[in-house]
Amino acid sequence: MNYKQWIPGFVAICLIYPCLKNLPVVATPKEMLMVQATTQNATQLTEEGIRQAIEAMRAARDKKDVSGVLQYIAPFAHSEITVELPDGILTLNVDGQEEHRKLLEETFAKIKERKTTHEQVDIRLSADGQMGIAVITQEREFATHDGKQFFAENSDILRFGLVDNRPAVVSATLKGWLAERPPESSK
Repeated sequence: MNYKQWIPGFVAICLIYPCLKNLPVVATPKEMLMVQATTQNATQLTEEGIRQAIEAMRAARDKKDVSGVLQYIAPFAHSEITVELPDGILTLNVDGQEEHRKLLEETFAKIKERKTTHEQVDIRLSADGQMGIAVITQEREFATHDGKQFFAENSDILRFGLVDNRPAVVSATLKGWLAERPPESSK
């Protein structure tokens, strides 16, 4: 099987699926920006501000809202994605919002549904509040529109900075593996 054709889907899942499953969505992404403006210190990042950004990216991802996701990715952002496949390792570099946009659009077109079976999110801030890091570990299952089922595991590092007085991903290192789920046998 040519797994490389599914890399954009896996990459975007890693990139845009950093969420906290147990937090309710209390606002649309545009409303979330207004909430952040009142809770985020304009000169420093906060853990709550980063959590809100992660939640808003998840909400936008669930709606397949590319622009909603991109408003939390800095215009100059760089992502390095490494995926272990059954037939080798693939590394992809994505620079700037336009490359991220293209990747998200391709992914949303391919992915039918996804389910997170395990997730852990840890957030750390620099002492001066100028940088924040979210370390996200996930195990997921997802399906494509053509009926294929996959398992995926990833450990991602999202680096946040203040861009236009709000938290935005300025760089990301995404690492994981992807394998096709065997078809269920009929009894």
